[in-house]
Amino acid sequence: MTLSVLNRPSTARHAAKRTQVQAAKRTQVQAANRPEVDAANRSEVDAAFRIEEDAVNRAQGRVVGGVEESAGQVGGLVVVDSAWRRLGWLGVKIGVICGLGVLLFTLVYGFHYAVDPGMTPTVKAGDLTLFYRWDKDYRAGDLVVLSHGGETQIRRVIAVAGDSVNITEEGLLINGALQMEAGIYQSTERYIEGVDFPLVVPDGEVFVLGDAREEAVDSRIYGTVSVSDTQGTVITVLKRRNL
Repeated sequence: MTLSVLNRPSTARHAAKRTQVQAAKRTQVQAANRPEVDAANRSEVDAAFRIEEDAVNRAQGRVVGGVEESAGQVGGLVVVDSAWRRLGWLGVKIGVICGLGVLLFTLVYGFHYAVDPGMTPTVKAGDLTLFYRWDKDYRAGDLVVLSHGGETQIRRVIAVAGDSVNITEEGLLINGALQMEAGIYQSTERYIEGVDFPLVVPDGEVFVLGDAREEAVDSRIYGTVSVSDTQGTVITVLKRRNL
């Protein structure tokens, strides 16, 4: 609408000039075909034709300029609209990435903030752990996240289904073999009010201990743990001093 309003007067002038030029052309042709018209008259006709043609060209230049000006104004609106579109798509992309991140750390990975000292020194209170939910094919030595008594713990798998576990004055025995565990600085002893030993780990369960053997609440108290009650395998420990 803006483009039509701007160009209407110039277009009218253009049409008028075009009519004049056409009339001048007809006059020129007629003059050329008339033998009685002398060279002076033909020169006057040619000069008039050139003047009218120049006027039309100037009018066309103004019209074109108006179009360009209007197009520039419309183009500005197009640029602004395009910028908003790009911002909109950027927002959509950010939303999709955030949604995928939520799903990723809800269904595949998880974080656990350690609050108990039962896994010291491997995992201290205040450390942040990243665990993988889909890895529950546990082996001895794995760190797992589990729930017990409404609390989330991190414990070390000591024995899996079919293994025999015993705690004697010698220490921790798995399938009759005394365990020499690296990174464990406290002796492994039974708890007075704990489970009876020796025991065999049932199918679909694991026996877990805390690395802080003198104070950890673990399978020596609540027995073996069902794999279905675990949340996954710890894959990264972010130390509190590094956070």
